[in-house]
Amino acid sequence: MVGLFGSTVLEAVVGVASVYLILAVFCSAVNEWIAHALDARAKNLKTAMGSIFQNQHLCEGTDFLAAFYRHPVINGLAQQADHVSYLPPRAFSTALIDLATSHIAGSVVFKDLETGIANLPPGPVRQTLLALIQDAAGDFICARTNIEHWFDDNMERASGWYRRRAQLWNLGLAVFVTIATNADTLHLLQRFWSEPALRAAPPSTLLQLGPVIGWSPETLHPGTLGWLSRVVGWLLTILAVSLGAPFWFDILNRAVNLRNAARPPAVTPPRSPVFSTGRERHLQ
Repeated sequence: MVGLFGSTVLEAVVGVASVYLILAVFCSAVNEWIAHALDARAKNLKTAMGSIFQNQHLCEGTDFLAAFYRHPVINGLAQQADHVSYLPPRAFSTALIDLATSHIAGSVVFKDLETGIANLPPGPVRQTLLALIQDAAGDFICARTNIEHWFDDNMERASGWYRRRAQLWNLGLAVFVTIATNADTLHLLQRFWSEPALRAAPPSTLLQLGPVIGWSPETLHPGTLGWLSRVVGWLLTILAVSLGAPFWFDILNRAVNLRNAARPPAVTPPRSPVFSTGRERHLQ
C-alpha cells in the first residue's frame, strides 16, 4: 500500500473530487437555468418588498408598495418585466423619501422628511422610519443612510431565503444526476484506487465519464449486497454534489497543490567532466 503522500490515496481523492466537480457544475448550471426560467430572483425580491411595506398606505390612502413600484426610479429598473430582480439601496431610499415627501416641491431637508413620515397613516413602515430618522439626529444624509441600511438588512434576509431554496433545488438535481449517471462514490474510490492508469489521467479527460460512471447491463444485476453498497455510494455522492461546484473546485485545487508538493524533486543526472583540449583553448 502506498502512503498518503506517496500518493495513491491522494490520487484517488483527486479523481473522485474531479467527478464531484463535474457533476456539481452541471447541477449548478441547470439550477441557474431553472431560476431564470421561473424568474425566481424577481419573485424572491417581490416577497421581500411585501414583507418590508406590510400593507402600509400613503396619506391619500394609496397602497405604499403599489406607489413604490410605480415610481419612475423603480419602474425604470424593471425594463418591461413584471418585477425588478435587483434593487440598489440608493434607488430604494430615493423612491421612499420622495413618496413620503410628495407634498414638497424641490429639494428636501430633514424637517420635510420628518414631517412627511409623521403624516403617514399608522403602520409598520411609518413606525420603522420614525425610529430610523430619530437615530439620525437631524442629519438628512444620516437618515438616508439609515434607510438604506434597513433595506440592506431586509435584502440579506431575502438572500437567505433564496439560498435555501436554491440549495433544495440543487439537492433535488444532485439526486437525479447521481442516479441517472450511476455515480457511486464507493465504486469510484475502488476504481481510482485499483487502476493506476485512471489515476494518472488528467482531470480534463474525466469529462468523458464513461470509464468511471454510467449504466451497463452488468451494473443492473449487482445482487442484494451490491444494491446496498450502491445506495450508500449514491447517498455519499448526492451529499458531496449538493455542496456545490465552488466547494469542490477549492478542494480540488488544494489536493492538486498538496500532491505537487509531495512529489520528490527530480534527480539531476551527474554531468561528465569536461576536458579541455588544446584546440578548445585556442578557440576560446
